[in-house]
Amino acid sequence: MENYKDFRFQKERDFSDLFTDIFVFLKNNYKRLFYLLLLYAGPFFLIDGIVSAYFQNYVYSFSTMNPYSIHEMYGGPFAFLSKFLVWYGAIMLFKVLGYTFISSITYAYISLYAQKGPQFDINEVRPLAFSYFFPFLLASILISIVIVIGTIFCIIPGIYLGICLSFIFIIMIWERKGIGEAFGRCFNVAHKDFWWTLLILLVISVAIGIVAFIIALPMTAISFFGVFTRMSSGDVNSYYFIINVIVSSITNVVVSLLSSVTMVAIALQYFNIVEKEKKSQPDQSPSQTVNL
Repeated sequence: MENYKDFRFQKERDFSDLFTDIFVFLKNNYKRLFYLLLLYAGPFFLIDGIVSAYFQNYVYSFSTMNPYSIHEMYGGPFAFLSKFLVWYGAIMLFKVLGYTFISSITYAYISLYAQKGPQFDINEVRPLAFSYFFPFLLASILISIVIVIGTIFCIIPGIYLGICLSFIFIIMIWERKGIGEAFGRCFNVAHKDFWWTLLILLVISVAIGIVAFIIALPMTAISFFGVFTRMSSGDVNSYYFIINVIVSSITNVVVSLLSSVTMVAIALQYFNIVEKEKKSQPDQSPSQTVNL
């Protein structure tokens, strides 16, 4: 196993080396990286968890009421729908902002590590990440639209676009490219090792999904308890609701941080492809250092 002081992103890796290096990097950087993620992205997911718990209670209350009670409490179905959209919009807003912060913080951290080594100043992460927050936000929206359109026509184009465009953030921040240039560069990078990239993302997604499922089990159990209580007594104890809010918020924060593991995997695969690219084209230098 590579010593963390000798760890570097810019190297070729086979499939097993890449997954080994994910753990090596996280083992020696989780304190600093997760501290930054909790500091800047954590509040958004904390609020998202609280809003989601209220939203869940709001929807379930509506589904168990008779039409007269609905009209009396909510002002009718259309009033409920308008409130439903507001709640749902708030949840999506906090999720988008939270994941954008996770992306910008994680890739800024990786870029600084790749350029300066493990002893770089952690205070350099914030200004670099913040400078890419809105470009990453815009790129996320555009990617989502493109992938949705590709999925509508057929699922396979959506998967293909998702794999290729997974490199866009590391390309933007490492190669200092705008959204348009990075968009085109994604396909150039992905095509050089598409099937291995697909397999890497598939394995890491399954692994993270299993971990997230285990973490979310307490929240699921509490939700089932609430449903059972409502069905048997028609009401739910206020303590249950408080516990549900707390557990939902904590679970939401922890599960959201797992997405940074996928980003580390994407960065390692990007540098793996770039190093192979440099070897096959020695007179060209496709990767560039970050201009800080």
